[in-house]
Amino acid sequence: MYKQSFFPPTNKLGIPDYAYINASIEVCHRYNIKHLNLYNLDSFDLSKPDVNGYSVGDGIHLNNKGHRHLADTMEVFIKGL
Repeated sequence: MYKQSFFPPTNKLGIPDYAYINASIEVCHRYNIKHLNLYNLDSFDLSKPDVNGYSVGDGIHLNNKGHRHLADTMEVFIKGL
């Protein structure tokens, strides 16, 4: 999950996005599983104006350039495992 602007940062139950991220990190840590946290990477923050050119403009979907950046980021993470 990465930051986006299409949906509000807090859902209808009052749970913020970062609570889901923190829960995911906690479970991964508990079972000694590596976790790639895209939510804290500024380059994947689609809630900001698209200064990096990675969004199709709707605030939630990556364009081809964004998918390439995601693939490159994931490749580095996977090779580091």
